[in-house]
Amino acid sequence: MPHKVLHSYKLSQNHHIASSISVCLRKKKGKSVTAGDLLNNKFLTDYIAHDFGYKLLKDVRTSPAYWESETKQIFAMVRQEGIPSLCITFYPAEAHWPELLVILKKVLDGKVI
Repeated sequence: MPHKVLHSYKLSQNHHIASSISVCLRKKKGKSVTAGDLLNNKFLTDYIAHDFGYKLLKDVRTSPAYWESETKQIFAMVRQEGIPSLCITFYPAEAHWPELLVILKKVLDGKVI
């Protein structure tokens, strides 16, 4: 059962990534790009291979384009609302925090380690 869940999640991630790819084209002197050119996969592949275009993944959390847009949103919030007076950072690796494990064992099971 876990294999099916993980496989389904991987398929949904692949679909999400494939659907969120954007292609940005650079201007090239003497060359105009038409809509018919953009529908041709070979043209796009050649254009990107010759560094006249690049792909962005703005909706994928691990991509630089995503974090750039998030950073811009944070800076916009700071400009609008002012500098925050409290900033909290969470670290999800609680297994590497022995004091927390001791406290949790004491609270949950009533045992002192």
